[in-house]
Amino acid sequence: MKEGTIVVSDSRVKPIFYYAPSIAFDGDGNIVVTWTATGMLPCFLEDIELPLSVIFYSKYDTSGTVVSGYDALTVGTGFKSTVAVDSSGNMIIAWNRFDIFTLKVRIEAAIYPAGESSSKGPFEVGVRSNYAPSNYVDDGSYFLNTGIDVAADSEGNFFVTWGGRNLFSSHIYLREIYSNGYLSNEKTVSQGFDTNYGPSIATDSRGYIIVTWNRFSLLNLFTGAISVYARRYDSNLQALEDEFKVNISY
Repeated sequence: MKEGTIVVSDSRVKPIFYYAPSIAFDGDGNIVVTWTATGMLPCFLEDIELPLSVIFYSKYDTSGTVVSGYDALTVGTGFKSTVAVDSSGNMIIAWNRFDIFTLKVRIEAAIYPAGESSSKGPFEVGVRSNYAPSNYVDDGSYFLNTGIDVAADSEGNFFVTWGGRNLFSSHIYLREIYSNGYLSNEKTVSQGFDTNYGPSIATDSRGYIIVTWNRFSLLNLFTGAISVYARRYDSNLQALEDEFKVNISY
């Protein structure tokens, strides 16, 4: 393992900020990093710079050498991505995108097969997607996203969880992206009428899923207004029980 710091962001682009990194290992032990670049970025064949927010990813081996990645700069409004890799090396990256047509924060995702070769440099997620249909993961029924996370099972399927909020509700949602790229129906994970945000997801060897998240509740103001909740699902995305409180009250 190479010691020291590895510079992940590409020096050919000069945004104002690099932020919100996410990291995962693939089946060969390579490191996948995804991040957001926001600032004056080149577009239109790099002749013009515009204020953009773009998602990149790159792969590195354990010595810190670039294994693969792309550099494809286009107009973008993506931010805060997250990455997961299955046991075969297939990769999913999910991210937030501000939809300028509906003025909502939406969820997008792309799947990349294992062994995909590329030139050096990061790749802008969303320019090329290897799943179909190529659409938003969420159904667009809320205005704000309050967190996003992804996980993979042993069958090559991926799971995306996120928090969605509008004037009437604040819930945690779950959806499966099958290995063929198609989407399952959207599941509402959280229950009740409190404010739910910041989900995290994990799977076990059987394909069972657990989703955890934060909840703010004025009803529990004196016993823990902000608590951690969880809910479990089987491999068919059927809930095994109602949500339950993880942390003790103190």
